[in-house]
Amino acid sequence: MAQRLGLLPAEVAPAALPDLPFRVRARALSGTPIVEIQVESADRTLAFRAAETLTAVLVEGTRQRQAQRFAAVRERLEEQIASLQAEVATLRARPGLTPTETEQLTRLQTALAQLQASEATLRLAEAQMTDLLTVLEPARLPLRPAWPSLPVAAGLGAVLGLALGGVGIILADQLDRRLRTPEAAEQVLGLPVLATLVRVADPATPPWDLTGPNGEAFRLLRTNLRFASGGRPVPVLTVTSSQAEEGKSTVVLGLAGALALLGQRVVVVDADLRRPVLHRVLAQPRAPGLADCLANPDLDPVALLQAVPVAGPGSLQVLLAGTPPPNPGELLASARLEAVLTRLQTGADQVLVDSPPVAAGADALLLASRSAGVLVVVDAGATDRRWAQGVVRQLRERQVPLLGLVVNNLTAGPADYYYYYRSYTDGRASPRPDGRGLLGWVRQLRRR
Repeated sequence: MAQRLGLLPAEVAPAALPDLPFRVRARALSGTPIVEIQVESADRTLAFRAAETLTAVLVEGTRQRQAQRFAAVRERLEEQIASLQAEVATLRARPGLTPTETEQLTRLQTALAQLQASEATLRLAEAQMTDLLTVLEPARLPLRPAWPSLPVAAGLGAVLGLALGGVGIILADQLDRRLRTPEAAEQVLGLPVLATLVRVADPATPPWDLTGPNGEAFRLLRTNLRFASGGRPVPVLTVTSSQAEEGKSTVVLGLAGALALLGQRVVVVDADLRRPVLHRVLAQPRAPGLADCLANPDLDPVALLQAVPVAGPGSLQVLLAGTPPPNPGELLASARLEAVLTRLQTGADQVLVDSPPVAAGADALLLASRSAGVLVVVDAGATDRRWAQGVVRQLRERQVPLLGLVVNNLTAGPADYYYYYRSYTDGRASPRPDGRGLLGWVRQLRRR
């Protein structure tokens, strides 16, 4: 910026930047996505030019970061597509395919179609990309000095009070052990955030109906899961959390709807034998179900599946928890569980297991050990980082394939990639999801 204003030669390194003859201040207008930028200098012309240049630099930098994000995601998609195309071509070139090779070719073609659909969606979003930052009111050449100002001098006492209040807010934020943002969850737990969900107080549609406010988030989760697994199939995926009521069932049903939309046959298993919820969501009796199949080897779990109407060419079936057992831990530890999951896979492309929370006992760990991948759900307003760290540590000790995190119940909107993705697809820009009010502004300042 100093070089654009002619205050510094082009060959001078940024580390050698001297004190500039102007000062920049920025503040967010409460309740709006608008940021007001003020430039102060003894030279009013310099102040005017600096304000114009600063806004141009911010808009240009934001546009470049958008393009870089799209390019990175598109490159990963293209690599996946090229790999699958090579595998499909290799199989097609073989004369007289065996039934196993034919089935493998079908699966590869289905996966290829899914990736190509994701790439088309991404390219459409990129083509409709709009600037996240827009100059609403350009800088004007000032007519009178902004300082010294008698009202400002009279308000210094109030400013000191606010400063002390800000220190108190920062201390309170430091003592808050909850994982409130996707960035905090990734940093503390060491796992990637595959999707973020906003809090919906009174949802008008069920989670598997992707017309709701989190529909795009579930589609993004479907795509990111393939990246997280390295493109390999995850026939049995377990979804768990550290504590109860963090949104596991919502994530399972929403992901199931997204997979069914692409034509996959999805089976959801309510494996929380202590406090199941799927039967209440579907308004169905909980028995017979998984517990009955585990206790009685003669029962066929496929015969107990209940169909759920979904949009798209795929299907969604649910195996409910079943009759409340006196010994849920022993049932889940039995070899019968492996047989039930294997039987369900025969008629499904994807089996999603709604697991109990890890804090409830060993049930979740038993289910995770029999899965090809595990997804951990974090509640942005409730999950304690110590509990979440304990969950991840226990799963890693058992060498469970952890694929990533889903951050649920964000109150200010989705973050990072989902934030940008939603802005592009909806054709609108939203404020950064760092929280509202003074606390959100303090968090933004701490990140700079």
